Amino acid sequence: MKCRFKNIGLVKDASLELGALTILAGPNNAGKSYITYALYGFYQVCGDYFSLGEPIKTIVSDLQETKHAYLNLLEIDFKTIFSTMAEGYSRRLHEVFSAKREDFKNAEFSIELDDLPERLSLLGKIPESLTLRYGSIRLQATLQQIEMRPHISFDLSAGDTHELPFIPIGHCVARLILPHILSAPYIGVSERLGIPLFYKDLDVQKIALIEHLQKSTDGSNNDLFTKLPEIVHSSNSRYGLPVRESINFTRSIQDLANSDSADTEIAALCNYIVEMTGGVYRYQPPEGLLFCSKPYTRKKFSLTANLWSSSVKSLSSLFFYFKHIAKSGQLLIIDEPEIHLTPKNQIVLARLLAACVNKGLQVWITTHSDYLIKEFNNLMMLYQIPKPMQETAMHRTYSYKPQELLNPESVRAYSCANGTVSECAKDKFGIAISSIDEVIVNMNDTANELAVFIEELVLQET
Repeated sequence: MKCRFKNIGLVKDASLELGALTILAGPNNAGKSYITYALYGFYQVCGDYFSLGEPIKTIVSDLQETKHAYLNLLEIDFKTIFSTMAEGYSRRLHEVFSAKREDFKNAEFSIELDDLPERLSLLGKIPESLTLRYGSIRLQATLQQIEMRPHISFDLSAGDTHELPFIPIGHCVARLILPHILSAPYIGVSERLGIPLFYKDLDVQKIALIEHLQKSTDGSNNDLFTKLPEIVHSSNSRYGLPVRESINFTRSIQDLANSDSADTEIAALCNYIVEMTGGVYRYQPPEGLLFCSKPYTRKKFSLTANLWSSSVKSLSSLFFYFKHIAKSGQLLIIDEPEIHLTPKNQIVLARLLAACVNKGLQVWITTHSDYLIKEFNNLMMLYQIPKPMQETAMHRTYSYKPQELLNPESVRAYSCANGTVSECAKDKFGIAISSIDEVIVNMNDTANELAVFIEELVLQET
């Protein structure tokens, strides 16, 4: 998938192609978060701009005549549909960032799905249905394969056919197919450290609205309805969509805690987080989120969120995501995953993200961490070693697991600077990110020079 970002915050014009693992590096204030948030926003709300266009008329006509209709998805011009979706999304990009419209008046986002035919061909192999109701209308839509081709069949079981034009058939199609093409992603925002601690108090819209309503109903002004538009506008959250969704995810943990895992193999990736933190996460009323000792350990503990370390806070939502939500094909986005992790744990994290790729997740990260990059490079080099030597190499080098080896072809790395992005060089030894490597080289050179001065001083003194 290829994306282009124009006039979005600090980003003037940037194009990149997503890999199974996409790495976006660069200095502070270079635009990495703008690109990340814009990509996340499209995945999250693109269904709002989905429109089938002319085929809707045929579907309605067939339903009115025979109460049955079929839509061959391979005959639909999805390239134009996705282009239209991106145009509609571009006009409302400011909403993703909770910013003023004029701040994003020239913003553009575009997307090109080069593997769209392959994705479409997989639709409907497992049939799924949904039912729409409007007035007397009851319409069932089923996504399925007919003669090895993806179709959506429509069956009108009840209702006045004159009401059919008012049924959101396009929205129905979007609900059936978009989750398989652009599955709603998970995002770990850089603000994630405070969310476990403050999520119950972070419903700013509700709090601000209540405060305004209280002021407006204190007896001094009874004309409440005329003030409602002003009240609602002034109480809009200043958090961007990714932050709001991260808060909502943490709020939903109490419901997720009682559910089964979406994918047991991916749920097992929680063990990496247990290794990094030394404990497990739970939700237990009335305390809420807890960080607890591992089962069958002598030293028992159970800590509420206000007592968590920064690393425990940083990894909490990711733990529940793996355990209850994650499944193959989803996009996992983490802004600076190395936040508040020791070098050792950053290495474990790199292996976890590689394992995610090998379990079928698509991973996007922004990073400043040399430890992450170097470990990714190690995993790519290990992948290239011939099989007979691979096991020996893995055993000698810190007990790598087969699920952590990283195919270099699956990795794309970009450096963000001066309002654009450039792809990082990649060879048999991995990827090179100049914004990180140059700093390390300069530091080593400085250390070597200072060491020489010290040695000369010692010689002079003796």
